[in-house]
Amino acid sequence: MDAIVWFYGGQIGSRLLSAAATIGIAALSAAAIWEVANALMDRQLSALSRDGHYARAARLRTFQPMRERRYCA
Repeated sequence: MDAIVWFYGGQIGSRLLSAAATIGIAALSAAAIWEVANALMDRQLSALSRDGHYARAARLRTFQPMRERRYCA
C-alpha cells in the first residue's frame, strides 16, 4: 500500500497533517505574542525605573519569574 494515499482528501494522513499545521501556527502565534508582551514589559520597567517610580517598578518585576519560565512547559 502506498503511503502517499494516506494524504489524499479525507484520509487520516491529510487530517493529521492539517492538525499538525494548526498546532504549529498556534504555537508560533503564542510565542510571538509572548515575546511582544515581554518587550513591552521591559520597556515599561525601564521607563518606571528611569522616572524614579521604584515601587511601581518593583510590583511589575514580580511578573519576571513567570516570564522567565515561558519555555519550560
